[in-house]
Amino acid sequence: MRNLSIYCFLLIAALFIFPGCEGDPGNPGVSQLPDDIMAPEVLLILPRANRNVYDRFVIEAFAVDDSSVEMVEFLIDGKEPESGDLKLTEPPYQVRWDCSALANNVTHSIQARAWDGAGRYGLSQLVTVNKQHPALKPSSDTLRSYVEVSDPYIWLFPDTLNPYTGIGVRMIPDGPCRIMNFYVKLYVYEDWSGGKEMLFEIWNSANNQPDELLFVDTTCVDSIPRGFERPEGWVGYRVLGENIHVEDDFFILVTPVPGKPGDTLAVITDDGLWRNYHGVARTNSGWGSFSMGPQIQFNPYIYARVRYD
Repeated sequence: MRNLSIYCFLLIAALFIFPGCEGDPGNPGVSQLPDDIMAPEVLLILPRANRNVYDRFVIEAFAVDDSSVEMVEFLIDGKEPESGDLKLTEPPYQVRWDCSALANNVTHSIQARAWDGAGRYGLSQLVTVNKQHPALKPSSDTLRSYVEVSDPYIWLFPDTLNPYTGIGVRMIPDGPCRIMNFYVKLYVYEDWSGGKEMLFEIWNSANNQPDELLFVDTTCVDSIPRGFERPEGWVGYRVLGENIHVEDDFFILVTPVPGKPGDTLAVITDDGLWRNYHGVARTNSGWGSFSMGPQIQFNPYIYARVRYD
């Protein structure tokens, strides 16, 4: 019993004499993981699936990463073209590609691959297009940026607390063209009913943002020029007396008059398939980008007729 008491005394004394014997606790809060641990996410925005292509068409992707996107490249039929012109190191990741060398009457696949600084890559969905002979390319085309739905009330302005007062879309032609006219469908529940004046604008696009004002006019949406029929269900309609020449993408913006100065939304999209993922908005301070995600539907009904040069 005496030996047990001595042992307990020595054990307790050791705990006080040698408090640091448990070892170095280390540096708390220091991550041992590398800065870049995720591969980029990439979406192929253009071209639209199953469309016909002739001599050139736009390929566009949207990519994000937890660190940085170093490069986005586009794969044709699973391969990198030898020309190297489908590798982009800075956004916007968009290129108007000469596809003349592709075999005609054949379906080809398009895919985007995004790389980060750690050498990881992400792949987009795969889209197929139908290659046709350039001689078959139509002289005119209808460009649109919306999805046809049975219930138009599914779409809302993206900012529900401070609504934008205008809508806008970016149009992506396959080459230099002239804008002949455009059509707009407006909604009564947004107080955009017929008989109100509307401000129409057409802007040239640079780096996916409005760059140069090409056309501006205020007109009553019920003033339909003689000799033209209003498309069924479309109350916003405007024919341009002088066809406007554009070399590349362009924006069409529509704002009720009078409206808040400057507040107009323009969506970077094609056919509404990726609406709200990214876009640009004009405020009093100028144009700026936004990225929202698909939780709010935005589906402005605007389309344009163009004639290729």
